[in-house]
Amino acid sequence: MTKTNLITGFLGSGKTTSILHLLDNKPANEKWAVLVNEFGEVGIDGALLAEGEGKTSPVGKMFIQPKVTLETGQVTLLDEVIGARFAIIAWGCNPRWGLTDEQIARWRAVGVQFIQVVPEVQIHCDQDNVPGVIRVGDTQNRLKNWFAQHDTAIAVVRPDRFVATVAIPQTLGKKLNALASKMQLASAQAPTVIEQVA
Repeated sequence: MTKTNLITGFLGSGKTTSILHLLDNKPANEKWAVLVNEFGEVGIDGALLAEGEGKTSPVGKMFIQPKVTLETGQVTLLDEVIGARFAIIAWGCNPRWGLTDEQIARWRAVGVQFIQVVPEVQIHCDQDNVPGVIRVGDTQNRLKNWFAQHDTAIAVVRPDRFVATVAIPQTLGKKLNALASKMQLASAQAPTVIEQVA
């Protein structure tokens, strides 16, 4: 007899987190298989499950949503800065560092927000400003603590606010390529120029 568990639920209800927890606590003497049936155009839960970075990894878990300070001085939730899209959030570094123009264009095509988080006292210093990157100040020091706890500098966050992968600047390109492959993202191509005649 084969035991089978079927796990279903709405987007963001915790299915992947529950499965990751079950896998982390699987008895050593049992053999398990996970079948992922994704219906959406962008399937990434399978990528999260395949990554298997261990019990302490934030991958597959909800990203924190603290208050941040914008360069204008306005305080808002990080969730409002991200919007309904993917985000590449970097602590104290350029989230595009080391990425090729093609990688940046591929992720821009799906609407990614590149976000650099700095200590709040540095938000008005423009030495780190990079075009195309939103800078926010860590109002409550929660982001600094999150990145320190997970020993990483960059988090790729899905639109449902779950962590898709983590990286350091030197490994971000490779991690994004693997994620894009699992999501079946096409390479961004230059727009076709159509010349109107007569």
